[in-house]
Amino acid sequence: MSKSAFVGAALFAFPCLASEAVLIQQVYDQATAYFAPLPTPQELLRENDYSADMVDLGRHLFFDTRMSEAEDISCASCHDLTLGGTDGRPTSMGRDDRFGARNAPTVLNAALNIDQFWDARAPNLFEQVKGHVLNPIDMAHTQASLFQTLQGIPGYVLRFNSAFPNDAQPLSLNNFATTVAAFETTLITPSRFDDFVAGDTSALTLDEIFGMQVFFDLGCAECHNGVNLGGNSQNYFGIVAEPSNTHRPKDDTGVSAVTGNIHDEYLFRVPSLRNIAITGPYFHSGSADTLAEAVQVMAKVQLGSEINANDLEFLLAFLNTLTGEIPDVMIPNRFSRSPQDPPISQDPSTLTQNLLLPRAPAGRNPFVGIILDDQSQ
Repeated sequence: MSKSAFVGAALFAFPCLASEAVLIQQVYDQATAYFAPLPTPQELLRENDYSADMVDLGRHLFFDTRMSEAEDISCASCHDLTLGGTDGRPTSMGRDDRFGARNAPTVLNAALNIDQFWDARAPNLFEQVKGHVLNPIDMAHTQASLFQTLQGIPGYVLRFNSAFPNDAQPLSLNNFATTVAAFETTLITPSRFDDFVAGDTSALTLDEIFGMQVFFDLGCAECHNGVNLGGNSQNYFGIVAEPSNTHRPKDDTGVSAVTGNIHDEYLFRVPSLRNIAITGPYFHSGSADTLAEAVQVMAKVQLGSEINANDLEFLLAFLNTLTGEIPDVMIPNRFSRSPQDPPISQDPSTLTQNLLLPRAPAGRNPFVGIILDDQSQ
């Protein structure tokens, strides 16, 4: 008997196996229609023409609190890689202990979004970085004060010269933003979900696959699709029903605050669902404490559905498969302001190897993505 005949006979003899096989194939077909393969960091770096020197320099800048005017906040303060690239707060704390108006989106896989910020005001990571470093509530630098800070640290002067050898002025705001964006571009987190989409249908359990079917049946994939399961469109928060003022504060009108167009009121960038299980609290307001609450609110106000307890359990099981492996990143030694001290703390080639490590074996704790390079920091 041929292999195909044997499988066919087995499915005929065991109808439950046949139904499971049909479900798996159906969900797989929908997944390949709605979702796109996850690129590697190497592919993204080549696509954006980012060099290893740029990535290395961006890594130093990302973790350096001196990139804020008061020298107490770094990019990593609000985008903590041990917290899924967020800070775990409803809204982020900035200068003088002031809180911003919105929840910090994850920096993980942010390079895959078509625009940045909840109101989509930045078209890419390059502009997003500039927006934060110059924001008076966030890092509060001016171009002049940032330049003065960098110029006073010999290690940065040397590294900017190395990363931008053909620039008449290597040390600039644009080059600062380029290097941080280059580092953030490496923060890609493949998961078992990606293995499934790539053709390994055994990568997910039957409960998780059924949860993906619930995801499709509810209509979630109409907005959360593509390579990042979101991040590639804008939509109104409250399509079918008006959310509570807690979840959608009246005074935050989203994209309309940028465009001035009344038709853009409560229009927001659709967030990526990658790593959604570890990036709460949820919504631009940070008002949903749990993923279960966020899912129920979205089902009601966006899709007009009340999700039952069983479907909710299955859907949450699927969403957990989107938690990926966070890259191992070495937190660098800070460059000294003293010109007598060695200005370089890491070999760029060693850094690149650590940033671009292949995904760790299944079962590794996804929160373990940070290697302390200097325990004194």
